[in-house]
Amino acid sequence: MSNNNSENKKKILNIAQNLFYERGFHETSFAEIAKECNVTKALISYHFKSKLHLGGAVFGNYSREMANTYFKKVYEQFPLSKNEAIFNAYALLCIDFYKEEKNAFRFYEQFFSNSIIDTVVGVEDFYRFSGYSLPNDIRHMLYIGSNYAARALIYHYVTGDIKCDREIFEKYYLFNPFYFLSPEQGKLDELYNEAKFIYNEVTVEFLPNFKLK
Repeated sequence: MSNNNSENKKKILNIAQNLFYERGFHETSFAEIAKECNVTKALISYHFKSKLHLGGAVFGNYSREMANTYFKKVYEQFPLSKNEAIFNAYALLCIDFYKEEKNAFRFYEQFFSNSIIDTVVGVEDFYRFSGYSLPNDIRHMLYIGSNYAARALIYHYVTGDIKCDREIFEKYYLFNPFYFLSPEQGKLDELYNEAKFIYNEVTVEFLPNFKLK
């Protein structure tokens, strides 16, 4: 029974991800997802409380897959790279991902315009990469708040609301979530330069359905 539940949940998540990419978050209903999965809407609700919770799970799923693919490629090419630089390089990648992948950006915009639930993805990974243990304190709150701010920045940059030099935007976008780790300007510039080098050297291809190659 447990295995069936796990398989059903994975199937729902994968099919929902496909539909959100192809049709959009607003345009895809629980009924359509249930039909494609050959399950009941009640079963989807059992695993995901609402469509917003399902959207949050989809965002988390493809974000982890993309990050894991990118980190693997970086480590293969630059095995001694600093974790902070790789994390920042991936953040730079996300800017171009949403600028170039119109279907992905449609989901991004529609989902985040409706929800603040289940959207802080990879918190544990963040602390692991940055060398911190996961605390219940001001650092954690700063990370969560800056995460939302970073997503809003991407949205307004992609839509053209933010009009500035690319490097200025990139630095502000990166330093917004990480300033509390290293507030010294020289250190932040060093992190940016390391990230930019990795980003320029490691080639990826954006594929349909929120995939990297």
